[in-house]
Amino acid sequence: QTLTPVEQVQAFATCAGRFSALAARQTAMHDPEFNETHKIKTSFEMLLEATVDASDTAIDTRIWRSYGWSEVASLLKERDRFEDVARSARAAADLPHTCERLILPG
Repeated sequence: QTLTPVEQVQAFATCAGRFSALAARQTAMHDPEFNETHKIKTSFEMLLEATVDASDTAIDTRIWRSYGWSEVASLLKERDRFEDVARSARAAADLPHTCERLILPG
């Protein structure tokens, strides 16, 4: 599916927020996956910057970044509090893959 420039900005900003939240969590937990997550977050930030720079309109990405951060934070909270472990684990696992499909083939 081809995204419009505004949809691309929204998707890249949301994903940058998601990976930023995940990287913050991994840092706090001394998770060895942090380095890989940080690389992906940086990729989305670069794509976001390039897409915003190429667009003709001034777009504020803070809301979409915050939305992505909040999604991951909520899922991690659910998982940690055992409210719905199976659902939050599935959703938390799917969020990064949803983003990665934007930049990786297949």
